[in-house]
Amino acid sequence: MFIDPVDQRPFFGGTYFPPEPRHGLPSFRELLARAAGFFRDQRDDVRSQGQQLADVFRKLEPSPGNHELGDAPLAAARKMIAQGFDREYGGIGNAPKFPHPTTLDRLLRDWRASAHGTEPDIDALFLVSLTLTRMAEGGIYDQLGGGFCRYSVDRYWQIPHFEKMLYDNGPLLVLYTQAALATGEDLFRRIANETADWLLADMQAPNGGFYSTRDADSEGEEGRYYVWTPGEARALLTDRQYAVVAHYFGLDTAANFDGKWHLTVHETAATVAEDLGLTTSEVAASIDEARAALLAVRVEREPPARDEKQLTSWNALAIRGLAIAGSAFDRVDLVDAAARAVDFIHNKVMQDGRLLACYKDG
Repeated sequence: MFIDPVDQRPFFGGTYFPPEPRHGLPSFRELLARAAGFFRDQRDDVRSQGQQLADVFRKLEPSPGNHELGDAPLAAARKMIAQGFDREYGGIGNAPKFPHPTTLDRLLRDWRASAHGTEPDIDALFLVSLTLTRMAEGGIYDQLGGGFCRYSVDRYWQIPHFEKMLYDNGPLLVLYTQAALATGEDLFRRIANETADWLLADMQAPNGGFYSTRDADSEGEEGRYYVWTPGEARALLTDRQYAVVAHYFGLDTAANFDGKWHLTVHETAATVAEDLGLTTSEVAASIDEARAALLAVRVEREPPARDEKQLTSWNALAIRGLAIAGSAFDRVDLVDAAARAVDFIHNKVMQDGRLLACYKDG
């Protein structure tokens, strides 16, 4: 963010600029030179932009006077959320598509608040359930290792940006847990437990706190750690296991990621069972066996780098998720993990009566 040193108002900013020019983005060096030139040669424009921004913020301030607090803003939000919802594939908007866990949480609260009334908001529960189901079946969810990637590049939740972030998975853990309680769906219960398992196995540090992210790329390629070829899978599985997962995960369809296959659910277990002449329990067992076999090989690959700074606010999201899931599913290990993270904050992040934002390497 570039600011005018006279009045500290920003006049230009951005989220990422590469070391070298690419994809239409200037390099950071070029950006510095352009910003310096703009500030030097167009000072009136710089001041004008800063003033316009200040005017926008001033308009956001509430007007003076007495204001009655009511649920009108929540009702308006409920209506606006519904207008932008994808009723076929779930989520908000088209592509790229983000999970928006706070929006789903709002919908779940709308349903819960009306559940015992004369007109329960069943549509709110439908929108949440639809989204969580589509995400759980899609490639935004790690079908082998658990946990969610940051967003989907398509409308269908199929191909993600492969970065896995603590601040998504903590709130999503809560949502899947609460959706499991609200609906009784085994899918939601399974996804919640697998996401919690991933948090404990991959993201909790020895000090009890949680790391921030897993990168999207490894060995210089995004998604390389996660994708497969049918030949790789076939070599690791029995004939029945491969027949089942090829049908279930789409290995018998066209490649979906740069000539390789990122695993997403293509058919229900019941459909696979009918097509292959098996029982649903046989299909479920084969899927579980195949997932374990593939994961055992995947963990031997070079993993994406992990950002091991520990952010206080993101740890709070993980603590909340683990505490709620641990209570709902009677899992003492999740409650203990949440307590260890609280201890980490008390012991490492609280200093001289202040709660610090970030902790890294002592």
